[in-house]
Amino acid sequence: FFLRDTLGESMPMLATLDVAGRARLALRADGTFEKLKLRGELQLRETGLSQRGGGFFVRGLELRLPIELEYPGTTGRERRSGGKRRGRGGFGSLSVNEISLGPVDIPALKASPAIAGNALVFGGDVVLPIFGGTVTLGEIVFKDILSPDRELGLQIEVAGIDLKRTSTALGLPPFDGSLSGSIPNVRLMAGDLTTRGQIKL
Repeated sequence: FFLRDTLGESMPMLATLDVAGRARLALRADGTFEKLKLRGELQLRETGLSQRGGGFFVRGLELRLPIELEYPGTTGRERRSGGKRRGRGGFGSLSVNEISLGPVDIPALKASPAIAGNALVFGGDVVLPIFGGTVTLGEIVFKDILSPDRELGLQIEVAGIDLKRTSTALGLPPFDGSLSGSIPNVRLMAGDLTTRGQIKL
């Protein structure tokens, strides 16, 4: 499985996933081994993911992912100046019927992903309805996915999370009220997580 094998080192949970469903990968290669370009599309149909030992599963995953990859990847200078961009194939589509992360259940969601310029990008925000509120992930860019120096960046907006429902589901002492706020800058690189922003109760 492409993403599991590629990202398993930096995201160990991916290496423990079992995948069921139908997949189709079509790629066209141009260039030489010294400078290679790959373009195509990955499709997943009626797909489910589950973590060995439990704790995480995805049901009803449908994916159409346009792919544009180049080898070798971008230079350090290009990584610092490069940003989100749309590939020639535009954005694809992602829909999921259900996601479970232990005690946290997320109903159906939709997104518009693509791999362009060696980065996993999204055509808009990803909205996760959870505990009576929403968590919105914006400006998602996973740069240099083929490189050990890959970097994940995004923004997080939290609105109207019911603390009573949250504390009950997580087995915490009961809280009242709601949770809102934003983290406009989240960066994950080489296992280091940096954030900037605030959450309000």
